[in-house]
Amino acid sequence: MTEVQREKEQFVECQLYPLLDKINHNILYADYVIDKVGEEFVVITFAEPLAERRVRVTGDSLKALTEDVLRRI
Repeated sequence: MTEVQREKEQFVECQLYPLLDKINHNILYADYVIDKVGEEFVVITFAEPLAERRVRVTGDSLKALTEDVLRRI
């Protein structure tokens, strides 16, 4: 994992997820993941109905990552 990817992971966990929780209490988790080929995603898990939404954030800045995720919730 690169330094930029670590920064994104920390940002999603410590700053983006709390924001999403305040906006929509139906969101259980928001996780930053890197797939086998190196694509980056924020995976949002919803409680009711139990579902996941993957938002591709490869190459995004923190601002762009936030905008992409907010558009998809």
